[in-house]
Amino acid sequence: MPTLTLVAERTPIKAYELTTSAVNIGRGEDMDIVIDNVSVSRRQARVQPAADGRWVVEDLSSANGTYVNGERLAAPTPLSRGDEISFGKFSLFFDRVMKLPIQEREVGVKPELPRPSETFHMDLKEVERLRKTLAEDQRRWGQRLHAFLLHEGWPCPKSRLLTPQGMRWAAALKLSEHGRLQVDSLLAIIAALEVQLETVDGELRRFARTDQRCQALQSIYGIGPILACHLLAEIGEACRFRRAKQITRFAGLDPVVDESGETRRRGTAMRWPRRRRRPGRRTGAR
Repeated sequence: MPTLTLVAERTPIKAYELTTSAVNIGRGEDMDIVIDNVSVSRRQARVQPAADGRWVVEDLSSANGTYVNGERLAAPTPLSRGDEISFGKFSLFFDRVMKLPIQEREVGVKPELPRPSETFHMDLKEVERLRKTLAEDQRRWGQRLHAFLLHEGWPCPKSRLLTPQGMRWAAALKLSEHGRLQVDSLLAIIAALEVQLETVDGELRRFARTDQRCQALQSIYGIGPILACHLLAEIGEACRFRRAKQITRFAGLDPVVDESGETRRRGTAMRWPRRRRRPGRRTGAR
């Protein structure tokens, strides 16, 4: 029977022997191959035998997608010997002989996956970048829908078009056959992006509820779970900064004045004005 070899950061971890039943892969506890890492969705992918005897892999509507030899899956795809199934920081090689760690080959002890605390900072950055990409794509398709409706004589504020009321209003418009096809296609794309955004936001909120650093950030007025995860991904461990100015400089928020292409002058941060001394008040003995 063929095997699936799990690889993390170019290191083989474990080989799974396939049987005649389907194998579900993901972060959820009910999966057959459980990968407890934030870069993997709860239901990532499924590998199962087909009627012709070949093995096929399909994506289970994951947030970050599943790739076979670098190409993203859009439909169930047959597997050949040596194919690489990749998602997040991990890969599964189909029926490929690889040298496993010593403890796996000789002792039979299952080596542990990289702990989330070790790879969390890099994974959280990738999740935040994925969320930003999905939000930008949704906004871009919303602008395209707004421009098309404006051209068809149905003006609508951009701020209301992507709301549930605005989406229902656009779906109920009486348009021509060509116009209805355009609007329905754009609405389907926006709705699919919204589902992906909700999945990513749910994962970020779940992590923010269990991470003490995110909870400390949320104690600041105006910072919610999503923003706390974003700040944590960008700043990292705050203990490596001794002063607040160092964090400001690290984030690139300190004022810089570019005089020309050859010289550069760094400005100074604005300070609060000092209290004025009262008239006639002595500051000390002369």
